[in-house]
Amino acid sequence: MKKYIFWVFAFNSLLITACKNNETATEDAVAVTEIELPEYEPREDNVMYDAQLSSEEMAQVQEPTPNHNNVQNEVSFAKKIIKSATVKYQVDDLEEEKNKLVRETNALKGFVVSEIADATFNNPQIAFQLNIPSEHFDGFITSLEKDVAYFDLKEIKREDVTRDYVDVATRLKNQRALEARYLELLKQAKNVTEILEIEEKLHQVRLEIELSENRLRLYDRQVRYSSVSLTIFKEIPHAKSPDRTIGYKTKNAFIGGFENFVDSLIDILYLWPFFLIILIFGLWFLVKYKKYKKNQSKSN
Repeated sequence: MKKYIFWVFAFNSLLITACKNNETATEDAVAVTEIELPEYEPREDNVMYDAQLSSEEMAQVQEPTPNHNNVQNEVSFAKKIIKSATVKYQVDDLEEEKNKLVRETNALKGFVVSEIADATFNNPQIAFQLNIPSEHFDGFITSLEKDVAYFDLKEIKREDVTRDYVDVATRLKNQRALEARYLELLKQAKNVTEILEIEEKLHQVRLEIELSENRLRLYDRQVRYSSVSLTIFKEIPHAKSPDRTIGYKTKNAFIGGFENFVDSLIDILYLWPFFLIILIFGLWFLVKYKKYKKNQSKSN
């Protein structure tokens, strides 16, 4: 009986101790939870928008930095090669060669950007600026090399702009993503200050987007069409020129001398204010001199 009472008493003691330990652990957990809770700090409406954003929101609007080491994983492009050529050669018939070049350019789906004719007698020439589709550029140059025996100038250039193109395209992609995030934040703006701040940043991002788009369009056009600066000329020997006779030179000498004399007179007329000043100063000096002489004669 005594053993039974002892074991009952011992069991109750253990039960009470366990309950107390459980309550203590619960109070400690509650205390820890209360310590970990952050204090709430209300945002003021009159501060700048950047100060109102939390660290998480700021991370969302932060412009991402392109990874240039792995840029091909994001954007993949074919090689971007800009081709250009500068060519100059002599021909026997300017008009015939001109018509031939225009026909070939049109047949290749290219076009003439500009045509400048110089009618200098001893060296008439025509300068073209042609845009040839890049896929036909090499064929066009090869056809010129077959027809022309000697080039006064022939310069072929190929510029690889693939890296720059990929960099600009990746930057444009990031700028558009940033624009989308600003538009989302604009919908969540709570006052006029926030709206104005976001709209200003949005305006800057859109300007950068426009610049990137224009640069990509320029690259695309330069890659799609190759530029060819082509000049054809015809030399005329001086011995065959009727303008090189003695009579023609003598006539030109008289005409040129008279024209130079007339031009000199006209140039002198431009100096009339200086002549007027000199005349006034001379008259004043003459009057003073006459008065001086008159006074000298009276004193004598």
